[in-house]
Amino acid sequence: MIISQRDSSAWATGDIIYLSIVGPLMLAALFEWVLWLSAFLYCLIKVWMKADHWSIRVLAVVMIFLFTVLR
Repeated sequence: MIISQRDSSAWATGDIIYLSIVGPLMLAALFEWVLWLSAFLYCLIKVWMKADHWSIRVLAVVMIFLFTVLR
């Protein structure tokens, strides 16, 4: 590889600093999103399991579907 080609494809210092700051924040946001979704789905599944009436079960299934699709 020619040195000039290697230097032109090297990352800029600003890009490295940006990724070192924003990268972990984006991973934390993704982790928070997964935890939020799993917590609400857990609660809605518990509602479905403890439901005494069929209408509550239908509502729980609808909410599970909406939370999953919209989130």
